Amino acid sequence: KFMGFSIFFLLTWLFCAGFIVIKKQLSIIENTAVYLIILILNINFAWIVNEELKFVTVTKVGIDYVPFLLNRSILIPLILLVYLNLLLRLDKSSYKAAVLTVASVSIMLGLSFLTTFYKVTEYTKWTHGYDLIFFLFLHLIAFYTYKLFRQISNKAVHEL
Repeated sequence: KFMGFSIFFLLTWLFCAGFIVIKKQLSIIENTAVYLIILILNINFAWIVNEELKFVTVTKVGIDYVPFLLNRSILIPLILLVYLNLLLRLDKSSYKAAVLTVASVSIMLGLSFLTTFYKVTEYTKWTHGYDLIFFLFLHLIAFYTYKLFRQISNKAVHEL
């Protein structure tokens, strides 16, 4: 009964700890900006897909609903922050960036499989292929949000 909650709670703590201990390439302001943009997009997208279009059914049981919230509001944005910080540490090798992107998207897809396995979500008119496309889109949004934020902050500094 509580296995989905336990696993997502553990994964949330592990990713939080991982994010805390990695050497960050983004400043705290950049990390916060990217996190908030991804969080807003993820919450709105989940609302549209789940509540408006009814493509995914989310459980109504309280303790089973918590893994959905942890995944949507903490894990997905945090995985993208870890991804972005690790990506910016790499040299310009596209091979390493591709491997890191595949690993990050695979982790997110694994979390999607876990939500369906533990009956947190039920896909009615949705597939994991759509999740894959959405997760790749989130990666692009995270990267370009960082780039835009960096460009705006550099321009503001140079104008002073």
